[in-house]
Amino acid sequence: MRQTKGPSGGRMRPRPGAVKRRQGKVTPAVMEEILNLLRTTTLRHIDIAKQVGVSRGSIGIIARRERLYESRPAAAPIAFRCPGCHGMIYEKPCRLCEAKAWIARQEIQDLLGYGTNPKNP
Repeated sequence: MRQTKGPSGGRMRPRPGAVKRRQGKVTPAVMEEILNLLRTTTLRHIDIAKQVGVSRGSIGIIARRERLYESRPAAAPIAFRCPGCHGMIYEKPCRLCEAKAWIARQEIQDLLGYGTNPKNP
């Protein structure tokens, strides 16, 4: 790029004959190949870039993104209120409600005599 005076008003213009080359985006297949090489080999980024045919900077961006997602901890479970006892729980069914229901069933069985043997008083 060079700056010119005159009718263009001092704006930057490309040199005559200069061609701006832009590579296409990295396809998903190439991305998988790069990630596979990053995970399984000890090649340098420049070697992977030459092998795959993308820039070294693109390899660095992909490697940083991979490290960022690997080091990120899993999302914490979301607590909500139990509809039965209104306690804070992370998963249904609520253990307190289950325990209370089990005790209630046992008491009912004891009252009805399901748990006792009638032949041996």
